[in-house]
Amino acid sequence: MARAKTSTKSSDNWILAHPFRHDGGMRWAADLPPELSNDADNNEQPYRSPLRLLEDGTELGPGHALHASARIDWVQSA
Repeated sequence: MARAKTSTKSSDNWILAHPFRHDGGMRWAADLPPELSNDADNNEQPYRSPLRLLEDGTELGPGHALHASARIDWVQSA
């Protein structure tokens, strides 16, 4: 797995660093900066994260979606 370069922080926003990994179709994946790992969802607490993901200023969602669910939702809406 490729390791992301240092991400940058601007106020309360983080810009994820390249390289992104292609995850099929129109999906891409990126590693979170280590500083955010304690805020991310995990198997024991799948809804704890206060983080939001934006692309070009537009929030992507739904939040807390499982990877498989996000893939199914995208295919159904495409």
